[in-house]
Amino acid sequence: MLQAAQPYPGDTNSPPLEDNFAEKRFLMYLISDKEYVIADRENIGIDDLTIRIELLHQEDFQPALWYAQTRAEKLGIEWNEGCTEERYLEPIGDVEAGVVQLLLESYQ
Repeated sequence: MLQAAQPYPGDTNSPPLEDNFAEKRFLMYLISDKEYVIADRENIGIDDLTIRIELLHQEDFQPALWYAQTRAEKLGIEWNEGCTEERYLEPIGDVEAGVVQLLLESYQ
C-alpha cells in the first residue's frame, strides 16, 4: 500500500506514478511485540519510522495517509493539502485475510 501511494511529502527521487513498483522502496520488520519499523530508502536526514501493531489491525486505518503525515512532520514540512488525495485514503482492511489471500494466490 505504501509503495502504490507514492510520492510522499519530501520525496525527491520517487518514480513517476506509473513506475511505483519498479523498485522496492519500503522494508517493514518487527522490532517488538508491539511495533514494526518501516525502513524507506528515500528517508534522508530522518530515522526510519515505527508504527504500533494495533494500528495495523484497525480495518479503517489508512497507512499511506499515516505515513505521509508522519514523514512530513519528521521532515518539518507543513503538509495538509495532500490529506484528501485519493491515493492516501485507502484503508488497510482485514490484514489477516489479506495475508491468507496472498499466500493462496502464490500457490496457483
